[in-house]
Amino acid sequence: MNFAKRKRKDGSWSYFCEWREGGKRRRHTFKGLNEKLARLAFGEIKMRHARGGLAIPTQPNLTVAECLESYLESKRVNCVARYIRNLKSCVRQTVAFFGESALVQSLSEKSIHEFINAMKAQGHAPPTINKKIGILKSAIAKAVKAGKIAKNPLEYIEKQSDRREPVLRFLSDEEIDRLLDVCENGATITIQRRNGRNYKASIAAPKGLYPLVVFLLNTGARLGEALSVRWQDVNFSTGKVQLLTTKKAARGRTAKLRFVPMNQALREMLKGLEREGEKVFNPGINIRRKFQRAIELAGITRCRIHDLRHTFASHLAMNGTPLNTIRELLGHSTITMTLRYAHLSPETTAEAVQALSFGSKKEVAKVVSIGRKESR
Repeated sequence: MNFAKRKRKDGSWSYFCEWREGGKRRRHTFKGLNEKLARLAFGEIKMRHARGGLAIPTQPNLTVAECLESYLESKRVNCVARYIRNLKSCVRQTVAFFGESALVQSLSEKSIHEFINAMKAQGHAPPTINKKIGILKSAIAKAVKAGKIAKNPLEYIEKQSDRREPVLRFLSDEEIDRLLDVCENGATITIQRRNGRNYKASIAAPKGLYPLVVFLLNTGARLGEALSVRWQDVNFSTGKVQLLTTKKAARGRTAKLRFVPMNQALREMLKGLEREGEKVFNPGINIRRKFQRAIELAGITRCRIHDLRHTFASHLAMNGTPLNTIRELLGHSTITMTLRYAHLSPETTAEAVQALSFGSKKEVAKVVSIGRKESR
């Protein structure tokens, strides 16, 4: 990084500094300063650059609240409303801890660890803490990329380890039957009065939930994929349903297509549906709330609508389906996510272990030299 000056046509001097960054030549001009003040400003910039700053900051007084709000606005265009609501909640909690006037450059490893400890005291799990820290880190990284600040103070903050036992929830055959019965026929509940006179009440089946649940159980589709299925994506002649996932369609990548075969139950359900518009499923609003109510009426505990996808994959694994086939049906880009279901294939693991018999009382093969016969 070099300091330079140049004489203008009117006889005055201009002062600037030049350096190379990422293979490109950069320049910063000191406007409105004499040579003495320009050299002092150059010393500060050189010191900041030596500390790892990658650009000349344009907003050194940028606050954490402004940084997060700018990040939130950038996400409103391509993200669904549910994600934006969760993001706003994270932004609100983060700003409440650091304060409205806290500067981004004032953040340090100590202040971040205080934020982490405060979230732990509130009972937040490691994944929730990592999510909030990740949002703050992404917001600051976006400000660095825009040239607003020089360096991301959260660059070397590590994620929190999750030492809890991983839980993979899937429904049993009995639970599936109870859930489908409630979704199709409703339920009857007993209401208790204070006077001791109890009576039974009938709960109607949630509108549009039964075909959606059948589809999710038989295809392993994500909820967003199922809700975007159109009638033109259902091909009864080939026996396949086309699913479009936009989960990986970020940062310039393209959405992925996959084709899931229809079994007999899925084919019969789709043929029996009335066509109301372009979309196959029209369950209305509050889908997750409807599903949770159906789960309660069916007497099932701790189950989300996404667990129907786990149920599809888990039952395939228990039936001996190869993991790579399950990967293709679920649309996983790598086998790593599919390996969660490997322990549910008892035949595969049992056969692999039975092939080894170290220490068993079995006949040991004799070693015979080449060219010699064993003496009898």
